Amino acid sequence: MANKHVYIIVEDSRIIVNPETVHVSLSHGESVVWHSPQGQAEISFAREPKGSPFVSERFGVSTGGTAGSGAPIRGKVHQTYKYSVDVTLPNDRRKPPTLDPQVVVDNGA
Repeated sequence: MANKHVYIIVEDSRIIVNPETVHVSLSHGESVVWHSPQGQAEISFAREPKGSPFVSERFGVSTGGTAGSGAPIRGKVHQTYKYSVDVTLPNDRRKPPTLDPQVVVDNGA
């Protein structure tokens, strides 16, 4: 099982996710690992219309930590899943605007 790494940073009061679109293989059991070096991050997949391809719809990342999705357990090949990223920075009450990147489930061919 391979991991696809996604880095969440805040720059100039905006959230940047790299890569913004991540592809995971259903057949190869790939997972997403989110990294958040600057603050606490909350990853949330919308319940509708498609929900999450993973076991959970929400993942929390502590400051300097990581959170893994596990392999996709549902979804169709070439299906795109939107998720939201919110970040809370330590010692900063301002909250950067939410970012809406995506996960694409592929065949892994």
